Amino acid sequence: MLQSSTSVPPKFAEDKLKVVERTVQIVELASETWLATGRQPIPLITAAAYLAWQSLRPVDRRKCKLSFFCELAGVEVPRASWLRLKEIIEILLKLASCLPWISVHKIKKANIVMYISDVLQHHLFLLKVPLASSAASEDQSENGNPSVEHKRKLEFCPPSFKKIRMDDTTPSNLEKVEEKITGDEEISDGEIEQYLRTPDEVKAFQELHRCLM
Repeated sequence: MLQSSTSVPPKFAEDKLKVVERTVQIVELASETWLATGRQPIPLITAAAYLAWQSLRPVDRRKCKLSFFCELAGVEVPRASWLRLKEIIEILLKLASCLPWISVHKIKKANIVMYISDVLQHHLFLLKVPLASSAASEDQSENGNPSVEHKRKLEFCPPSFKKIRMDDTTPSNLEKVEEKITGDEEISDGEIEQYLRTPDEVKAFQELHRCLM
């Protein structure tokens, strides 16, 4: 798939270095938004590689399914890759909605691959700005309710902190939450097990790596 081949139409063939480079960028974005925490790497990498491949020629590939991509790559669709794909797309939609030169109403799941390049280029800025989807943020702030800027602090945070009720996301409570995050928190045995790869996952990872390299 990543090389010119008579069996692969030109619009689906892609330079492997470009795919690898963009896949790494998407995985890094997933890591920065805590999508990689406690997750198996194979489904995440597969979803990222699929989006990377689509985004390099979005007009020709945006309607291609994940199963079609894996078929071209000669690998099976890893279990949970559909869920990782959904999670990454949700993050991309939130960040793309903050791009000032794009109308929020034009950004949809069906065309998000058109904006992946812009999101990756400006992701450091986008992670810091308020969600563009909340037009009522000022009214909420004036009424004493937590504003979108404050709620956004929990938008991209460790999964355990998403259990906090939104009623508790006042500025003072958020500061308390942030003070508790030290990076030295204990990891349960159950969470550690999620990082360990089974022999089948190691084999699948090696096959995927060979396809990308």
